[in-house]
Amino acid sequence: GMITTLERHVGKRHRQGRIADEAFEPCRVMVLRAISYQAGCKAVHQKRIADGRFELLSILICRAMSLHIRLGSVCDKGMQNDQLRLCCSVLACGVISDYIICHELLNSEKGISSDPFESLPELPLDEAVRTSAVSRKWRFLWTVCPNLSFEGITMCGKNRASGEKLYVQKFIDNVNAVLAQCRGRVVDELAIEFDFDTMLVDHLNNWARFVVSSSQIKFLTFDLAPERFGGLYDRYLFPFQLLDSGSISRLQKIHLSFGYLRPPTGFSGFPNLRKLDLNLVNVGGKDLQDMLSNCSNLEWLSIVRCHLYDELEVNGPLPRLLHLHFSFCEITKIALHAVKLRNFVYKGKPVCIDLGKS
Repeated sequence: GMITTLERHVGKRHRQGRIADEAFEPCRVMVLRAISYQAGCKAVHQKRIADGRFELLSILICRAMSLHIRLGSVCDKGMQNDQLRLCCSVLACGVISDYIICHELLNSEKGISSDPFESLPELPLDEAVRTSAVSRKWRFLWTVCPNLSFEGITMCGKNRASGEKLYVQKFIDNVNAVLAQCRGRVVDELAIEFDFDTMLVDHLNNWARFVVSSSQIKFLTFDLAPERFGGLYDRYLFPFQLLDSGSISRLQKIHLSFGYLRPPTGFSGFPNLRKLDLNLVNVGGKDLQDMLSNCSNLEWLSIVRCHLYDELEVNGPLPRLLHLHFSFCEITKIALHAVKLRNFVYKGKPVCIDLGKS
């Protein structure tokens, strides 16, 4: 019945001399609704799914593809793409609905709870978000994504015609809405990429508290460098005071741009930090060398366009440091003890460089 309706719908459009991209939209809706309804029927849950269910799905797919081939010579590219999307939608929804039903039946016989998501492969965030439209049960499936990356243009677009304040507020609201749904869930990485604005300060601190509240976050990025930063003096102060011993020991990667780095007196460093990437950061040479002296697991150190106005002489050894990169920094001397160093890049004014123990 669905295929007959499909053929009539397309045939009518074809006789009119055109087949619009939206021609298949009602058909896709019908197919998805029919499969969803079938999966939810109580009668289906009361017996095993016969092989005929899969045969019917196969017939449906073959008929749709046959229709696609017959119309291939007269359909425009957009129409052919819609045909393929239809087939994929039918196949995916049919297989998933059957899997859920069979899984529930088998588990009910064994007296255990059913969770159809345990064995599903991990999806990219954009794919995981799309699954929320398939079923109410899947509405928050995307929140199990372990890597959260919030980038301004991707989330809010390039158009700032509505005003800078409204644009910044839109980004803040979007990030807060997502993080509110991720409370208590496993998150490995949090990345914020947005041009710095003083409106962000309190929220950046709140997002840093999210890092502390999570028991898993290992990678933290605050990329706040604006495209044009000349004449801008306000920067984000990295919130050492908000981090506890647990989050300090968990962090393995830190990327900070357009900020201040001022570790508190007696700060013992990040014991498991493997990568430190600083860009357009103001930091005292003494503060940085004290912090690095306690980062014995550091493998990658990149310092670009940073203002140290001092020498960087790390007293403690960096036994795992492999990559060292300095570019266009206000610095007077570099002295490091890194016996396994493989790559060293320096760009800028001539300064004293002591890598004699490397």
